[in-house]
Amino acid sequence: KLVPLETRGGRDTFLALHPDFSRFVCSFGRQNAEDPTSPVVELGWGAEWFTNARYTGPTTFPHPPEWQAYVGHYCDMGPRIRSLRIVIRKGRLLMDGVTPLRAQGDVFVADSSEPTAEWLRFGERVNGCCMWLQASGRTNWRVTVP
Repeated sequence: KLVPLETRGGRDTFLALHPDFSRFVCSFGRQNAEDPTSPVVELGWGAEWFTNARYTGPTTFPHPPEWQAYVGHYCDMGPRIRSLRIVIRKGRLLMDGVTPLRAQGDVFVADSSEPTAEWLRFGERVNGCCMWLQASGRTNWRVTVP
């Protein structure tokens, strides 16, 4: 079955125009990240990661065990409902399956070359799951458990 793709953000980032795949964007990785004509060797979608026969990099990616408590779906129930999904893929903590997060003291910030004022702070844990997070000062409550 063919699913149309629509570009989103970067040259290798797409939204699949099908309800089964609308939660996250598809992020393709190339054999040589600097060469846009090199073959595609991997696909990331949320926490899912797939490779093809041309992929030659590592296949295991350790991450701090405490990050598992952060994985989940969080919503800000204010006047404009904002939804955030936190996943782990290839040993990286990602917001909405695409934005890598980097620990900076007791908060996480977007790990990018561009400066940002956005930050995340994870709250209390119950039964191994973080119950809320603050995103730049706004509280987002967990709505699902992984």
